[in-house]
Amino acid sequence: MEKKKYPAVNIGSASMLVIFIILCLVTFSVLSVASTNNDRTYAQNIAKRTSDYYDASNKAEEQLAKIDELLTKAYSEQGITALDSEAMKKLTYPVDVSDFPVLSFTVPINDTQALAVSLTLQTPNAPGDGFYKITSWKEISTDTWENDKPLNLM
Repeated sequence: MEKKKYPAVNIGSASMLVIFIILCLVTFSVLSVASTNNDRTYAQNIAKRTSDYYDASNKAEEQLAKIDELLTKAYSEQGITALDSEAMKKLTYPVDVSDFPVLSFTVPINDTQALAVSLTLQTPNAPGDGFYKITSWKEISTDTWENDKPLNLM
């Protein structure tokens, strides 16, 4: 009488393989969801930062339009040096005229950043020339940095 031969693969090993594959699929799906959530949060932060910057840029352009009106009025009356400092104080964002003929002002972007704008006044040479040249248009940090906290390098 011949002995029956059983297959080398048992039912238990097939079940273990299926369980292992399911665990791998679940792990990869959880990692995928976490990565997607991080990407979404990062994209929202970048969109907010960009929107805040362009809002501040638009406000700075409005301030430049008001300064342009004041300079046009001052130039038509007595020349560019007759800039009315009282009128400058009434602008939306205070203008620093301490380094005349350089005017500068800052527009807040958020709690920790601002848009700093510097203008150098100039006399127009031809009709249509501007009364100023923008010498600086940059983001600056308004938050103070405290280096009291040590970094854990290891």
